[in-house]
Amino acid sequence: MAYFATAEYWDRRYEAQPFVFEWYQSFTSLQPVLLRYLPPGGRILLAGCGNSALGEQLHDSGLYGAITGVDFSAVAVRVMEARRRARVGLSYVKMDLRQLGFGAA
Repeated sequence: MAYFATAEYWDRRYEAQPFVFEWYQSFTSLQPVLLRYLPPGGRILLAGCGNSALGEQLHDSGLYGAITGVDFSAVAVRVMEARRRARVGLSYVKMDLRQLGFGAA
């Protein structure tokens, strides 16, 4: 399982399987919980976003402001950036969550 901790493992996985994969639940299943705890208009950080469609679905709901997906797989970020099309306020960044590099809000 230590291989899960390497960007190389995830790069290979996302190269081989670039389609959407949801680890937990679908947006439809999560929506009641998300609506309860994520205030409309708020900014959202999707930690370890991979190739989940959650960021796109949150954006398309029209309820949230800036949504940033972060993953340390360059392949996942490249795939997601290509998929997001012209969705203003949705972005994907290659970054290691153990060393976040965001400036002050």
